[in-house]
Amino acid sequence: MLAHYIHKPHVVKRMLNSYFGCAFEGYISHLDKLGYKPETIKMYCQGVEHFGQYLKNTNVSIDSVCKKEITTFINNHLPKCKCYIPRTTEIKTIRAGIHQLLKIINPDAGKTSKSDKIINDFDEYLSDVCGVSENTRIYRRRYVRAFIKKVKISDIVQIEKISPKQIRKFIKMFSCHYKSGSVGVVSTSLRSFLKYLSFQGFNVKKLIPAIPMIPNWKLSTIPQCLSDNQIKKFLSLFNRKTPLDKRDYAMACCLTNLGLRCSEVAKLKLKDINWYEAILKIARGKIKQEDQLPLPKKVGKAIADYLLSGRPKSDSEFVFVFHRPPFGKNVHVGTVRNAIRRAFQKAGFNPIPSTHILRHSFASNLLISGASIKEVADMLRHRCIDTTMLYTKIDLPNLHRVSMPWFGRKL
Repeated sequence: MLAHYIHKPHVVKRMLNSYFGCAFEGYISHLDKLGYKPETIKMYCQGVEHFGQYLKNTNVSIDSVCKKEITTFINNHLPKCKCYIPRTTEIKTIRAGIHQLLKIINPDAGKTSKSDKIINDFDEYLSDVCGVSENTRIYRRRYVRAFIKKVKISDIVQIEKISPKQIRKFIKMFSCHYKSGSVGVVSTSLRSFLKYLSFQGFNVKKLIPAIPMIPNWKLSTIPQCLSDNQIKKFLSLFNRKTPLDKRDYAMACCLTNLGLRCSEVAKLKLKDINWYEAILKIARGKIKQEDQLPLPKKVGKAIADYLLSGRPKSDSEFVFVFHRPPFGKNVHVGTVRNAIRRAFQKAGFNPIPSTHILRHSFASNLLISGASIKEVADMLRHRCIDTTMLYTKIDLPNLHRVSMPWFGRKL
């Protein structure tokens, strides 16, 4: 199979006699099954051969290859490399090719460490005991992992050695660059982690009061929204002529016309769409239930166009899938966000707003068009109507009617 992608016989011979020579056939077969293009496979092979030459010179055995060697190779060797073999210089390509190689030659390279086990057990507690949604667990895992790394904990038996000073110092590290709401997420993540440790029988209750309460008033801000003209300009930037544009446009319609979150768009399944009754089902991660929303004609038409003439052949149960290797796998939340941010950039937004601004815009348009707070709350699927009250601040026509005249002035 190597000769199918590398056409020069002397190059094939050199690669077969190289450090990873015995693994190239299986490696190329692996890439071919994932749907990589021949040009990409060729560049990956060049990067792998180069990496093998580096390992050979540093006397590293194939069995002990891990992410540490990859990092050293990319950060230390490549900038001053003087190797004679032909190679690609694109770091992103080299890194991707080597990581695919690890899946073939050393499946245990990503073996769970002791610190990873702590995070995984904590995540199971959040999911099974607390019923926390996946989106919330992402942030809690992230900050707890950063905390464990910061205080240099490699085993759970070392947990009780944590001091209140270490906790305060860790949170203070974020307070200089994060908004109060984000710092509050850091504090909540640590507090949740300590409660989990206490649940497991560790003596850490004395540490919980050491976590500061971050003041954050939810109704103190005014949500940013886009005007109708800005939304029309934003949607017009998707030309809908290529399969990828059809997918991105359909995802954008879900955000602008239904107020869905990026995570909800990424997890949308084919079975969630009832075409006959024009109903869309949205799963509630926290309480294991689902909501039903009306499927607007514009959104349904965009999704149908993508499914019929844009979506790659796939047996995936999800609506939106990757258009690059691994083909047919469901998209990630980051895929949705990046598609929207690219459109924001094309529209000339500076700075590029958060993707959540589309949800804010959807809610504000509902309210201004005459919908009640209860109706807006139902469309946004807020469990507490107080959360929806934030949007009353941007309903200027109704605010003008109830405002008191200022002394000496006429409104």
